[in-house]
Amino acid sequence: MNISAPFIHRPIATSLLAARNGLDWVTTWFAKTAGTPPSPSSGRNAFIRWTVYDDLDKRLLDATARMADAEAEGPVVTLETGSWQKLYERLAWQYPHAAATHEPAKTSVSLLRRRLVDETEARPLFKFQINSPKPRVQNFDGRFSDPISAAEIGTAHHNFLRLVSLERTKTVTELEKEARRMQEEGTLSPEETAHLDLAALTAFWQSDTGREIQARAKQVRRELPFTARFSPEELARTVTRTSGLLEREFVLVQGIADLVVLLPEEIWLVDFKTDHFEVTALAEKVKLYEPQLRLYALALGRVYHRPVTRLQLYFLAIQRAVPVER
Repeated sequence: MNISAPFIHRPIATSLLAARNGLDWVTTWFAKTAGTPPSPSSGRNAFIRWTVYDDLDKRLLDATARMADAEAEGPVVTLETGSWQKLYERLAWQYPHAAATHEPAKTSVSLLRRRLVDETEARPLFKFQINSPKPRVQNFDGRFSDPISAAEIGTAHHNFLRLVSLERTKTVTELEKEARRMQEEGTLSPEETAHLDLAALTAFWQSDTGREIQARAKQVRRELPFTARFSPEELARTVTRTSGLLEREFVLVQGIADLVVLLPEEIWLVDFKTDHFEVTALAEKVKLYEPQLRLYALALGRVYHRPVTRLQLYFLAIQRAVPVER
């Protein structure tokens, strides 16, 4: 460490404020008391003797210091060969069923379906989409409503199907009156009622399935929640791969069925879809939703102890009913 002469001749207060280390303070003291600064390495005067050590100076690594360090670390323990093997086995141990820890113990049907899509589809890293302004939609009272998202439109249709009176579903006029009633009651907003596809809803209720459901209105359950227990093998057959689960393990699956007809000896199940797509993409859509509907059927059959004999997907956008085999 070099000490320059100008530092020595500064005023004491200035030197102390400018000090960067302890040696600068000592130098200032030397300048005031002895008039001679200490050598950067070693030396002595009438007051003290000094030595400046480098960090790597071997004189600092004396035996006493090494012994003190050894005592601080504690005694050295020597393990026999067998003990080393036991220690290694303990440190290297891994949980044999680690794969099962990645599987949830409780899930929903929608999450399982999304997982199936993620496993089977290659998704692009970037997706570019040009959004054009959506036109406003005219409501029943002649007023125009602002556009809403596709998810909100889907929710509006499911709410309408859940709340509509089955005795008033035979014509489009009756469905319009039901939509007005829901808007007046506040269960549907003006924007939601304006985006209802009443023509598609009428087509469903006028279909053979719709008429059969109307005739059994007392047995109809809408937005029916369920919770059922599934084994890995059952999930693998219906929805998704579950290779991480063990044979004796199970998963609790929750879901909500859109429309269920609980008959004494059997169950009918209808699932409504509000996706907008071309008819040419129907097969792809059916393939996407079939596993979900089969899982619904398996769960409902287990809960109500009777088979689900009729499964149907109904796509409102194209007014098409598609039966699904179990």
